[in-house]
Amino acid sequence: MNKSRIRGIIIILLISFINLIILALLNVSSDSLLILFPIMTMAVYMLIGLRRRKKRYNKLYKDCDPEMFLESTWEQFHITGRQNTARVMFKIDISEALYSLGKFEKALEQLQNIEETESIMGSKMNEARYFHVYVQTLYALNENKKAEFMYETQACICYWQLKHLINMEKYLKGIYLYYKEDYINSREIFEGLIIKSNKFIELNSLYRLALIDEKENKTIESKEKYKKISKEKYKLWIVDQAKEKI
Repeated sequence: MNKSRIRGIIIILLISFINLIILALLNVSSDSLLILFPIMTMAVYMLIGLRRRKKRYNKLYKDCDPEMFLESTWEQFHITGRQNTARVMFKIDISEALYSLGKFEKALEQLQNIEETESIMGSKMNEARYFHVYVQTLYALNENKKAEFMYETQACICYWQLKHLINMEKYLKGIYLYYKEDYINSREIFEGLIIKSNKFIELNSLYRLALIDEKENKTIESKEKYKKISKEKYKLWIVDQAKEKI
């Protein structure tokens, strides 16, 4: 048994012990104890899980550190990754981290592994994020036709019931339009995302705008954007690419 799982078990035992003390101090009857104890334990454990998840995602979307995000995701995977929906979520997270590091082939392998061994249909969130990362990875590997087909037939449909993923949906649409050579509408999307999104999407959108500038022969504007991105200390593949384009 690995250290992460042992730590998870210890946390559960501590939560259970604390809840028992609280219920004992409140002089709860035996019948009520049987009902309240598991409910309280599960509620506290879920709150801790949500806090951990937010902290973990902040490593990528706020700190733009895919290496730390990958490390913490593997750690959490060993603790709570046995249930199918959670396991798929972690594998998608791993693939997104690999993509963000520029390891596109490894990201694709991870996504194909999910496709072959597990179902993504149990969670709308997993389904949307799966196609979100998959389409970007295909484009990065110059599999444009496959990416376009996946976006049109599957990816764009997944977001309809997930309004809180609106920026993610817009970002992928912007990429799709870019490869369709619709630079006007693609630019409009990315310019909007720079104003109202997290640091991760903001930087990636700026990079996409620089690519559009290049396509439109706006050399000075594209260089300015690449310089701005290259000054960032984040461990993203777009930063390395921006440095090469200066």
